[in-house]
Amino acid sequence: RRPPQSWRAARRPRWQSAKATRWIDWKRASMIYGPTRFRAAAEHVAAALQEGERKRVEVRASLVPFQGGQCLMLTLVYGLSDEVQCMDFQMVDNRNADICDRPPNGHASPKALEHAPIRIGVFIEELADYGLAAVAVMCGQGLTEHVALVERQLKQGCPQGMHPPFEGLVVYAAASTAASEDSGVA
Repeated sequence: RRPPQSWRAARRPRWQSAKATRWIDWKRASMIYGPTRFRAAAEHVAAALQEGERKRVEVRASLVPFQGGQCLMLTLVYGLSDEVQCMDFQMVDNRNADICDRPPNGHASPKALEHAPIRIGVFIEELADYGLAAVAVMCGQGLTEHVALVERQLKQGCPQGMHPPFEGLVVYAAASTAASEDSGVA
């Protein structure tokens, strides 16, 4: 069964390729295309999971180099093995791209570590608006060495009130990352 046309179009992060080719600017990408894609993907995932069941999902967070900075890429895994890659993409440091995908597993800048856990929490809270319950967070590239920090901040909640505390959330490190695979470590 093929997904509806609107979902197929929303599944591909076209705004990223358009951004890279300078068709749109970062402001438009983050304020218009990103939220539209998130909404379409969240509605699809909520509808795809069986009605009446708790709609459990996993969040996968990785830092990737983008336009000289570090961006947090959030992927959503649902069902047995379905996923929405790059469901959200947020700049968490406008510098330090050069360390983001260094072996063995990428490295987060101090600024990225300050902002990434907050943005992960906001993402989880936004998923709840669609009836989706995040039960796990996998820390990928740039975050594998910071599982305890991410877990502590998610379970404490955001001091600025951007998201509540998330109790019972499993936070773990990815077994490998693009940086480890590219360097032959994994």
